[in-house]
Amino acid sequence: MNDNYFLNYHDLVLARITSGKTKLYPHQVEALLAIYQKACRGELDGSYRQAALILAGVGTGKTLVEAIAPYILAPWMCGRQALFLSDNCTLRARFLKDFPTDSKHRPIYQDWLLYSLEVLLPGVPPPQIVELDATDFNSYAFAMHEADMLVGNRQFVLNLVGRGDIEPLQVGALIIDEAHFSTANSYRTISNYFSESLLCYFTGSKFRSDSQPLPNVRYEEVEELDELGRSVLHYALIDCRLITNSRFKMLGGYPLRQLKSSSIKKQLAALF
Repeated sequence: MNDNYFLNYHDLVLARITSGKTKLYPHQVEALLAIYQKACRGELDGSYRQAALILAGVGTGKTLVEAIAPYILAPWMCGRQALFLSDNCTLRARFLKDFPTDSKHRPIYQDWLLYSLEVLLPGVPPPQIVELDATDFNSYAFAMHEADMLVGNRQFVLNLVGRGDIEPLQVGALIIDEAHFSTANSYRTISNYFSESLLCYFTGSKFRSDSQPLPNVRYEEVEELDELGRSVLHYALIDCRLITNSRFKMLGGYPLRQLKSSSIKKQLAALF
């Protein structure tokens, strides 16, 4: 077995998703396959680093899509770990709710969505998860390098990066929640530290609060006139995905479409 856990089960997870054998919603399936297609096109690695951008609102199940993304991206990951980065401790805890444990911190696998929604089959080992928690760091620091998933909030991960406590080449995928914050210097420091990691952004906003573009995302400049006839420069996304409870849409001039599992297979076959 390869020491990259996600690579060991990449084929299984991808096959179950494309054949419609999971209980994922269609918009979740399409978001995951959009990430896969972007990786297949070589747009996530190379000298010009791009992020896969998923626009997802509340209630779309994006946390589960985030958790499955490393299985999809595994063949392109240089490192064996996936780091899930949240902006604060509350969001970090929200991610971990999909991986419940008992009072002794033992995983309750039957309640993990990866199993209950049949992404993973019974008998398939679960990923080893370590929560990067500043209040209890010494208790898990020894296990951090053995984990498959690292889950942390921005400030504490920034501290770990500053001390060199995380080996950058071990992290093959950096999954950033609420990625409209990614323009902040703290996020740029983390992203630059993990310079070989694939980037996957999840957010409900196409821009920062000041309408400036997100880093590592493709935009084009569009010049328009405001109500006073003055020239104003805007940014338009070239390639991203929007997921909602009922539909999936690719922005940037592509049509809205619903994909059946049979047509997904044909589209994937056309990539090779």
